[in-house]
Amino acid sequence: MKPAGLVVFLAALHGALPPQLQSQDLDRGIRREVASYLKLLERGKPEPVAALYARTATPASLGDGQATQGRQAITELYRQFFEAAGKARLAPDSVYVIPLGETSALAWFRFRWVRGGAGGGVVSLVYVREGPRWAILHDHMSLTAGATDEVELARPPYEGPPRPPRTSETCLVSKISDGDTIECQTVGKVRLIGIDAPESDQPPHGAAATRSLERLIPIGSRIALERDVNPRDQYGRVLAYLWYESQLVNWWMVREGWAVAYRFEPDVRWADLLSKAETAARGETRGLWAVGGFTCMPFDHRKNRC
Repeated sequence: MKPAGLVVFLAALHGALPPQLQSQDLDRGIRREVASYLKLLERGKPEPVAALYARTATPASLGDGQATQGRQAITELYRQFFEAAGKARLAPDSVYVIPLGETSALAWFRFRWVRGGAGGGVVSLVYVREGPRWAILHDHMSLTAGATDEVELARPPYEGPPRPPRTSETCLVSKISDGDTIECQTVGKVRLIGIDAPESDQPPHGAAATRSLERLIPIGSRIALERDVNPRDQYGRVLAYLWYESQLVNWWMVREGWAVAYRFEPDVRWADLLSKAETAARGETRGLWAVGGFTCMPFDHRKNRC
């Protein structure tokens, strides 16, 4: 939700508020809280950041298509973020404070990463009074083009394999499950051969990879499936190379930095090309390579190695 839309939504909850209700004390207090929040992000410790959140109500954090509720879950969310991106330093534009009542307010600001990512976005924080202190009840981060999951680089030329054989079956994309798994009408779940994308429990990189795959093959797209040796994996998913508009989607996910090459015998028809695509993406720091998205490789994450 855009900041303006969030303001309208919250104002609707609390009733229309005339401008004269805006308090200078409230404004100064919220600005101090935002400054504390940014300072703690730079220290890179999850517990002090989570301590800023509400205790008498269940706080929530939204971002990258995921919702996290509760102080313990939010603590773990920050822990994963710091492990993946390191200490974060945001350089905010002007902070805007909008009173939502005598005991609540919305603060939002545009930012750019100084450390911990590339690009920028918008952060909104909803504060509520808890006794003598202000606490964060809700946060939401929206990343703009060029942010951690969308580093802006000119798209490279397609250098993947030629179009698939005419015998490939086709299907309509009905769901993007994650960065290397989709669902197709009449086919079911399909696992992309030869690539490995961050898992959904690796925020924010898993969600970034998922969105990137959806940009390549939007829901409703008709794609072609090319099989290799094994028809299905151990989970019953169809194993396939995905072709859209005569280009290999698997290759694009690796070449643009949203997945890594994953060689798994005997399904290695395009393994060498995928490996070269990974080398190129890494050398150009494309996609998640620019923000430490592969500090813990997906297969290592699944085995709890990092």
